[in-house]
Amino acid sequence: MRRILLILTAGVLGGGYPVVAQAPAPVPVPVFRDDVVVTASADSEVRADVPVAVTVIDGKEIEARQSHDLADLLNTVPGLSVVQAGSPGQQTSLFTRGTNSNQTLLLWNGIPLNDPFFADARAQGRGAILWISDFVSAGDASKAALAREALRVAHLSPPAHGFTTSRFGIRWLNPFRLAFEGAYLSERIVFERHDPAPAMARIERILRQNGIVSIMASMHEGGTLAHVPFLNGGLRLSLGAVRLGLLSRPPVLPL
Repeated sequence: MRRILLILTAGVLGGGYPVVAQAPAPVPVPVFRDDVVVTASADSEVRADVPVAVTVIDGKEIEARQSHDLADLLNTVPGLSVVQAGSPGQQTSLFTRGTNSNQTLLLWNGIPLNDPFFADARAQGRGAILWISDFVSAGDASKAALAREALRVAHLSPPAHGFTTSRFGIRWLNPFRLAFEGAYLSERIVFERHDPAPAMARIERILRQNGIVSIMASMHEGGTLAHVPFLNGGLRLSLGAVRLGLLSRPPVLPL
């Protein structure tokens, strides 16, 4: 009898309605209000924790300023001084807190655009050869970055350059790759293994004009290969760029 009275009492106090289990309140999704900065040590840190001055110019700010080029944006960054020689598209120098322009490193997707070694190489007047690694998209990223700095390269490649060497791929797939790559090149030099003389002559003319030639280090695009230790294994690299550098004496820059 006592048990029944307790149940009735609970029903009266609870308004006479059966007790229904309620769903737990949804956990709010955390909202991050700070920027994540990749520091010189390649580690991500919250912007507030970085012990140096950091300026982030995002897409909204660029749109609000209606800026047309990078120099216009960097002129508003504290400590930076931008000097442009002539009209837009001409040489632009960046000075950080009174230092020389070659003491400021400019990166695009991790690729140095104002590397002093690259400038010194071209200053010799013999052109430059870019020996590009075989990592995924390394060649496209390098060519796009240089093109943004008005430095278009001539790329040496075999006739089947692209996604595949099959007849179907050469006819239907590779043209898409060539069109994308060609937007950043001054020209594409086709290297025929049975008759390399025309391609070699064209490269020598470009280098005499202090131009830039890019050659992949891929094992699929070279006849002379070298085995290089890498991590727990090794890489097979094409030595075409190195051999060409020994013949024509231009600087060879590995990327």
